[in-house]
Amino acid sequence: MGTEMSTEMSTEMMSTEMTELRLLLIATEFPPGPGGIGSHAWSVARRLSRRGWRVTIAAPQDYATDEEIQHFRTLLSAENDAAAADSRGSIRLIRLRHWPGAVIQGAVWAMGLGLTILRRRPALILASGQRAVWLASLLQRLFRLPLVVVGHGTELAGKSGWEAKLNRSSFSGADLAIWVSRYTREVALAAGIRPHRSEVLPNGADRERFRRFSEAELMDFRQRHPQASADRTLLLTVGHVDRRKGQDLVIKALPRVAQSVPDVHYLMLGLPTRGEELESLARQLGVEERVHLLGRRSEEELLGFLNAADLFVMASRHTETGDFEGFGIAVVEAALCGKPAVVSDDSGLVEAIEPGQTGLSVPPEDVNALAQRILELLTDPERRSAMGQRAYDRAESEQTWDRRGDQYHHLLRECLTLETGS
Repeated sequence: MGTEMSTEMSTEMMSTEMTELRLLLIATEFPPGPGGIGSHAWSVARRLSRRGWRVTIAAPQDYATDEEIQHFRTLLSAENDAAAADSRGSIRLIRLRHWPGAVIQGAVWAMGLGLTILRRRPALILASGQRAVWLASLLQRLFRLPLVVVGHGTELAGKSGWEAKLNRSSFSGADLAIWVSRYTREVALAAGIRPHRSEVLPNGADRERFRRFSEAELMDFRQRHPQASADRTLLLTVGHVDRRKGQDLVIKALPRVAQSVPDVHYLMLGLPTRGEELESLARQLGVEERVHLLGRRSEEELLGFLNAADLFVMASRHTETGDFEGFGIAVVEAALCGKPAVVSDDSGLVEAIEPGQTGLSVPPEDVNALAQRILELLTDPERRSAMGQRAYDRAESEQTWDRRGDQYHHLLRECLTLETGS
């Protein structure tokens, strides 16, 4: 099934409460590979561990090199060492390996996780991502454990036939469904999903990772990364370079933006699945020198580009398969770096901003409206700066994973209390 890597918290004394707070978290992806579901799972696990939970995570680690995974192993060990020093919880990670064929893979994972449940005796299962929810639903029935599921949006999009039935059964059978936005909850309701209890709990951002640079730090970063040169006005999108994220719409808006902002450049960080297609589009529009596909970058570089950017843009769309943006963690991460955002409405993205105060929204697929909104902020530095400050203040006070961790802790404790009747 996979290789376990962990540093267990070792203390002579363990309170009864901490012993009871055992959680199996199943996710469809996990760091260091890219993806919002993985980032969400890691952030929730860390905050629950700090509140006394002993978390066992089962997830694949796709699109990551052996070196990146080894580095992540070091981070996990450090997290557990800190937890042990403070008599807190712990995190154990089981890396799920891929097998040929979905049926075989599902059977192997189910058997392996069944053994993990017998060994670790979790009090609760938390599942995030479509196939994780399906698998957790089966384990819930076999072991009669309370189940909490997280709905992000992607797993609900454009489903029909057996997939839609499995979604309805698995999500509706959960003791609690947590939706990352009101928009996602409405999509789930429209799909016929009726869990026993629902809560909207938006994603957060990690203020331990995302912060504003000093002037000296920013100058040093710009010197080492010419794409972020101070003589450029920078638009930035962070995320998988695919159709859903809508980077092509920003490129289409660039010619009009460049008429008023001659030094504008567009940076894209993320797995460049559509890279060649977008480079071709930029050449056709005559803006190829303004478009920069930077691929996946280190956390240090991501932080630097967020600080160097003038404006964060995420023009996500609904795809032909029904996929959509459930929330927008990257928008909040940009806010912690003091950046306002322009985002698409008719999605969960608009819930990551306070429209008109910390960012602006535009109708999906409307290139002219997108260009206009971008220009409103690029040509008005005072307004842009004020929005960036409000975005930072809101993110710092309301949208961090520390705050969300408290909320997850209380919701999961409520599930255990209801289950035991205590």
